[in-house]
Amino acid sequence: MNRTTKTIWYKRVTIQGHKTTLRTLLASALNDRPLAGERLMNMANDAENIGINLYQTQEDLLFGQFICFLPGMRQPVMTLENGKTAFDLATIAAETTDDGKKREFLESIGYFGIVDNHLMLVQTKALSSREFEDYLTWLLTNATTTLAKGTMLTLDDPAATKARKTAAQKNIRGVTIGTQLQAVAAPEIVKGDAVSKYELKGGAFDALRSLLGAEIFDKLSLEESLEEDNIELQLTVRVKGRRVASDDGQKFLRAVGRATRHIDPRDYAIELERNGELKGSDLKLHRTVGVATHQQGGLIDETAMMAHMIAWLKELNEKGYIDP
Repeated sequence: MNRTTKTIWYKRVTIQGHKTTLRTLLASALNDRPLAGERLMNMANDAENIGINLYQTQEDLLFGQFICFLPGMRQPVMTLENGKTAFDLATIAAETTDDGKKREFLESIGYFGIVDNHLMLVQTKALSSREFEDYLTWLLTNATTTLAKGTMLTLDDPAATKARKTAAQKNIRGVTIGTQLQAVAAPEIVKGDAVSKYELKGGAFDALRSLLGAEIFDKLSLEESLEEDNIELQLTVRVKGRRVASDDGQKFLRAVGRATRHIDPRDYAIELERNGELKGSDLKLHRTVGVATHQQGGLIDETAMMAHMIAWLKELNEKGYIDP
């Protein structure tokens, strides 16, 4: 067997108004949708399909594959040939099986493990925690009636223990969120004249709206002089006039963990007293593990990945890094 490295991210699941755990709810939904084709969610933007494929249990862990594919996608290939000034490019379609069953190229495959409301996720560029959160919400509230429609489910980032201790010792002054935002034209008709207004779009913008409230940004307008250039927005929320009590600081960390759960760790930081700082990467729990891959097919050894997830969750719990 060959080996590869994978990063496991820890998320704490919050389900609005529910004490039943995600582990129990998801097991019920999967029982209601036993066929893989029934669990596919179509992404409206580009017709990609995402869904839980194979799943199994080990100890208390519900483990599964999270897949993504575009129906009918063709795979680019290149023909290597000596003496060519440019290699020939072409695309190929996935071949059908000998008995006529349709095949599709997988765009991406991720993995998840769930114990109670603890989630361990192996993400990819195409399948991040945002896609998994959207999918779980769809599966539990739309594809099945496991949860009532409109129930909010979030995959939050609890601050790592070291970060929490540092924040408690030095006191939190605020949070800085900076990101590249795109000024997107939104044409309108005003008094019979066509005008162009601009709306902000970007990875961290949802986090800012979540922390400060949508009404602040709904009143924000951009002049035509911006055209469609990228603008840099950096916003700092700072506490003035008093020290932040430890309990308040931990509540603030939890709020930041929820608001920033889907943005790049490089795009935010916590300000501390005496010019201290906790970077976004300090606030997300993750571990890189080595895992074997099967010689035929190149997929990871899922039994080994499950063992890594179980062992890491036990370690996090025993050392008090996470809440039970």
